[in-house]
Amino acid sequence: MTVTIMRGIPGSGKSTYLKENWEAKLPAHTSRVLVSADHYFEGPTGYKFDPSKLGMAHETCLKNFVTACYLG
Repeated sequence: MTVTIMRGIPGSGKSTYLKENWEAKLPAHTSRVLVSADHYFEGPTGYKFDPSKLGMAHETCLKNFVTACYLG
């Protein structure tokens, strides 16, 4: 398993970069999981950031990462 960690300010293009460069260049048979705190703020009406929920977003991100490592 390979782990790539991207960090930067919100909206700087981390997820877009990974989708365009990292995911596209992996062989089709390679399993891949993108874990992001941003996913916590995505809903049926789009992305809505709430700074008061950032701690919970990071907890959820960590939980998803650990789950992906365990299953991967």
